[in-house]
Amino acid sequence: MLFFKKEKSKPRKTRVNAVSLNEKYQDLLGDYLNDFEVEVSKLLRSTEENKREIETLLEKLKNAGLKNENVHPKEKSLMEGNRLSYIKTVSSFISSLEEPENISDETAKLYLASYAEKSEEFKKNAFRPGQITMHFFGDIIKDVNGHLAGIDKNSKELLALLKSENIRLLSETKYKITLLQKEIGKNDKFMKELEQSEIDYEELKKERAIFEQRINSIKKNGTFLQLNELNSLLRRTEEELKIIDAEFIDSFLQIEKALKRLPKDNDDVLANKYLDDPVSAVLNDPELRVMEILNRTGDALKSGVIEIEEKRKDKLIEKIAALSKEKFTRFVIAHNDLTLKINEIGRRIKQNNSQRDLDDIKYRLEHVQKKQENAGESIKRLNQQIENSKIVELKESIEKAFESLNAPIEVEIYEADEKKGS
Repeated sequence: MLFFKKEKSKPRKTRVNAVSLNEKYQDLLGDYLNDFEVEVSKLLRSTEENKREIETLLEKLKNAGLKNENVHPKEKSLMEGNRLSYIKTVSSFISSLEEPENISDETAKLYLASYAEKSEEFKKNAFRPGQITMHFFGDIIKDVNGHLAGIDKNSKELLALLKSENIRLLSETKYKITLLQKEIGKNDKFMKELEQSEIDYEELKKERAIFEQRINSIKKNGTFLQLNELNSLLRRTEEELKIIDAEFIDSFLQIEKALKRLPKDNDDVLANKYLDDPVSAVLNDPELRVMEILNRTGDALKSGVIEIEEKRKDKLIEKIAALSKEKFTRFVIAHNDLTLKINEIGRRIKQNNSQRDLDDIKYRLEHVQKKQENAGESIKRLNQQIENSKIVELKESIEKAFESLNAPIEVEIYEADEKKGS
């Protein structure tokens, strides 16, 4: 079938806004669309005529009598049942072939899809009753089949019409117009989001600068400098306490073996406390009863009650002798003084609000930084989505299609949209 072969002078290119493409599609391609509707209408009218002829033939078949009245009752019963089945099947089939309310490539495709499905089912259901009924009423069935073939021929011509180059191009163009408008809609959304993300990013940048300036101001403030000095003094004092505690603990570790071998006595509980935690033990031993334990340990070493090789024995006796009452007293005083000092420094640090103010601003700064990073990621993502837009590709494809259909256009994208598609 030759379709839409028209000789026309080349028209001037029309400028069409993308938003109005659907309306202009109908206007600019009016001749093509009208011709398509005319051709489809012809085929549908022919199908309706065939349906009416079939209805007439079915009525004739229903009332037709047998030419041979001497048919066996069994055969006659078989004929009656299959005739009714055939009439019902054919009538149901042609009734289901509803003409589209509006003619377009989409409705034509839907009509053909429905026809293909129903036709396949009809052929299976009508085959057996049709064969038997033809045996008795061959002329009528032959005429029905002729009109059914006419309907099928119309459907095949409609399919060929849809596959013709211009109709295929029309259908593709309409689909691309829909895609272009959706793409523009998406890009409108992306551009609005991008604009808001850029505003958010700049606002957060300013907010971040304010917080950073406040942090610098706090760090330069006298109370913060004083806080740094207190923290430094606290660290030094804590380290000093750790050193004297470690030295005191080490003095007991050096005599631990001798203390463990000391014969059992009423002072065993106290001795074990010194073995477990010398610092805690001495702080809770105000009368320094530990001296009695040390004296007993020294005597036990000298008398040989605690058996240790001579070379080590003399060193142990010497180390025990070094643990004098005065040494314990000096340690307790030093430990308590440093502990009091640490507590006092801690109290003064708590009274200083500079760190709390700094921590609060740092927390808020971190929150702003995170939001700024998210805004930056959104800007990057949205720019990528805009860059990947198919607007230009679709625009050029639609213009090429209209050119092929002898209706050249230039698709105009809104100024904002031109930025999106570029």
